[in-house]
Amino acid sequence: MKCEIEYQNFRYFVLKESSQIDHHKKPAFDIFLKSAKKPEDIHVSLKRKPIEAHGAILVWGAVDRSATSAIAEEKGFHEILSVEEICDNLSEWENEAYIELIKTRQTWSNALFDGLLSL
Repeated sequence: MKCEIEYQNFRYFVLKESSQIDHHKKPAFDIFLKSAKKPEDIHVSLKRKPIEAHGAILVWGAVDRSATSAIAEEKGFHEILSVEEICDNLSEWENEAYIELIKTRQTWSNALFDGLLSL
């Protein structure tokens, strides 16, 4: 997953077109893109045991759903997920682990702001 919330003044925050992906030039991301188009050419292993790759799923912060099909087709992604939708789903499903995580972070944040106010 690429985290580019503030990069270049939020230019890549919401995935709207495939060109937003093209600025990634590191070797690992290149392999990821190749795995989307030709997974059979990519050698993957887990704990030194080979596993068969079946494609690639892109995870982005937020996505324009009207553009995802075209982007997925152009880049070869099996799916494009957004953190925004994942969080929405976890909240909607009242996922206990997610709720506990958020409550813990809320407690930390409240303690931080309480501390700042007491300075």
